[in-house]
Amino acid sequence: MKLSIKLTLPIVVLIMFVQHQSPLLAQPPSFQVQMDSLPTVAIYNDLVINEQDKILMLMNEAFQPTLFSLYVIPVSGIPGASDALKIKYPGHKIRRTISVKYAGDKLFMFTNQTIQGPGSREVLSCIDLVTEQNWSLKVSDTEKFYTSAFELDGAGNGILANGVLFDPANPIYPQSNAVELFKLAPNGSTIWKKGLALTKNGQSIGNLVSILKVGTSSTNEIYLLGHFATIIASNKGPQFIVKLDAQGNPVKWKLFKDAYFFDMIVEDDGIYIWDKNPHWSEYTSAGFGIDKSSLRLAKLDHDLNLLWGKNYDAENFDYFTASLVQTGANKLALAHTTFGSFPAILSEIDNNGNILSQKGYPNYQPNIFALGNGSLVLASPFNANFSPFTPIIAKTDTNGDIAGCPTFPTCLKVEDTEVEFEDFEIEVIDIADLETLPPIDITPVTVNFHPYCDYPPAPVPTFTFPDTLCTGESAISVSEGNKLAQAREWQLTGPSTDSLLLDSFEFSYRFDLPGEYLLRQSVWVLGCRTDYERSITVLPALTVDIAGDIIICPGEAMEIIAQANRTASFLWANGQTAPTLPIVTSGQYAVVATDGHCTASDSMSVTVVADLLNGKPPFTLPRDTTTCLPFELVPHSSFTSQFFTELDSTPTGSFLLDESGNYRIGMEAFGCKFWDVFKYEVDCHVDIYLPTSFSPNGDGINDVFQPFGNDFEVLELTVFDRWGGLRYKGKAWDGGSAGQGVYVYLLHYRNLRSGETVALSGEVELVK
Repeated sequence: MKLSIKLTLPIVVLIMFVQHQSPLLAQPPSFQVQMDSLPTVAIYNDLVINEQDKILMLMNEAFQPTLFSLYVIPVSGIPGASDALKIKYPGHKIRRTISVKYAGDKLFMFTNQTIQGPGSREVLSCIDLVTEQNWSLKVSDTEKFYTSAFELDGAGNGILANGVLFDPANPIYPQSNAVELFKLAPNGSTIWKKGLALTKNGQSIGNLVSILKVGTSSTNEIYLLGHFATIIASNKGPQFIVKLDAQGNPVKWKLFKDAYFFDMIVEDDGIYIWDKNPHWSEYTSAGFGIDKSSLRLAKLDHDLNLLWGKNYDAENFDYFTASLVQTGANKLALAHTTFGSFPAILSEIDNNGNILSQKGYPNYQPNIFALGNGSLVLASPFNANFSPFTPIIAKTDTNGDIAGCPTFPTCLKVEDTEVEFEDFEIEVIDIADLETLPPIDITPVTVNFHPYCDYPPAPVPTFTFPDTLCTGESAISVSEGNKLAQAREWQLTGPSTDSLLLDSFEFSYRFDLPGEYLLRQSVWVLGCRTDYERSITVLPALTVDIAGDIIICPGEAMEIIAQANRTASFLWANGQTAPTLPIVTSGQYAVVATDGHCTASDSMSVTVVADLLNGKPPFTLPRDTTTCLPFELVPHSSFTSQFFTELDSTPTGSFLLDESGNYRIGMEAFGCKFWDVFKYEVDCHVDIYLPTSFSPNGDGINDVFQPFGNDFEVLELTVFDRWGGLRYKGKAWDGGSAGQGVYVYLLHYRNLRSGETVALSGEVELVK
């Protein structure tokens, strides 16, 4: 293999870059900075740290019509300007960085690139950041469809592993599934190369081997983590792990049974593998079926024997990425991330997987890196506003804290899990060399950093909701503090209800039954649940009654009264507030009652009958009458022709009276009864007067003996002397020839009131 090395970079670039590297040796104990936008649109790609704790951030230029570039940016943690490098591959666009390693002053980049025109390739490059010498090797192209991984061993040599597509019609290697292995010197030359053909029971396992991770031990043993796939059907096959010696010869290998692990670190005490990395969701959507509700972590010894398996989970914390780094003897830092403004749980675990401590951080999708003193570097491509163009870099102190920026409580839990294995076969085969590519174009750029600690308030479950409502009333909560929580839950308990509403920002409900209710909101942040609840009293419906439409008759109270089913205040339409409202005239009357929580209303029509009579009397009766004969009483009314008495309610137009008495006559008009009294007297007595003496002397005074009075008719007057002799028979006696003396009379007359014949006798003296 022939290497091409570029040695002609301007010296000013070297000086600027080295000058801005010097502060990295004196980083603050902890910091958090945000990078300002680059002149062109660029997105955070990766972050790497070398053994001297120098930090480099990589960003991909994006959305450009010509060539995509890669920015290499030193991060010192000190606000201000930092000189960086802009890297271009002649004729190619960098789509993404697969793996980046930083050792000494050398930056190794394993990138996927798009050729101008159809096709793509994967390229391994190395740049010496002091001399700016660089080399590049083409690892794969579209035709071969390689999936690769890269790692450095303890001596600074590169271990490159490529999984190769197997096409029976045009096989690159006839031995079915194959892996290409290269050990490369720091200058890019090949130390050795090795091919592995992988089968199970002598048969191909899918048609693609995907290498996910390469790891090396302190004794230069090599470990490969990968999986098989059927690329045409996008069907993901089983996963494997392989141990090789320092020359690339396979020593031990195993298939995982019903388990998928996408990342790996090799440490002196064993091999740690876990099932989430920044790209695991791509595999999930392609059929791996990985449980996003937890992280699965396993530890193997160096001979691939399982030491333990653990599941880490927190309530309502769906995993997006995870990373693991060793921070010291028997200690590791484990980062779990999800979506949202509070996405990161950083826990310290021992080498048996037990959680020693844990803290939460804002910002989105942080990756973690360990420094030599045990402090950590967190890199997030997004800020609190989810901008992908101004990433945030934070360095913690050895306790995981960032000066001036809060951390948050977390509730990560761990439990044991099982991992099972199966067998497969490996055969060593010959492979071709890698192809050397032209040098990289490097241009100096300047970026700026500023302090950043713009954390949103931690989500809380508090809310407002009416504490007293009326039956049939609806209400909705106001909950401003739950918007950034990972999950929300509302639960309402009360009469005949136990309602659960998941992941809603607000809760609304119509309360159709009275009683006592309890409304609770639970929010989850970083796996921790907090609750807030409010008691709610739902009152029975308030009712108010002012009766139906009424007619006020003469003599009745001119008022209406409002009555509620419990203590309430009233408001009439005319503004009156007393429960009793005086009535002046006919009309529509309305009232609203309230007890401070519930309201009710009622209305009614009031008719004052006096308004309908138009000033006329309801009816009239004749004058009081005295008579001896039966009397027909005929009342008169403009409103009815039917009348009744107090003792007889049968309606009639007239009454025949034959007994004395006060007759109470009534009638009904407009729904009211009206009364008047008719006085009737039966009197058949006749006042008749006969004188006790008379003097028929012709003086014109008392000359004739006859009856005087009214209402009688004389039928016959008979006069006798004291011896019984008849002296007169007629109607009036003038004395005739009778002498002075006392005479006896007998009078028969007719009572004109009663029609009876009456006899009356007595004595009369005739005076001469």
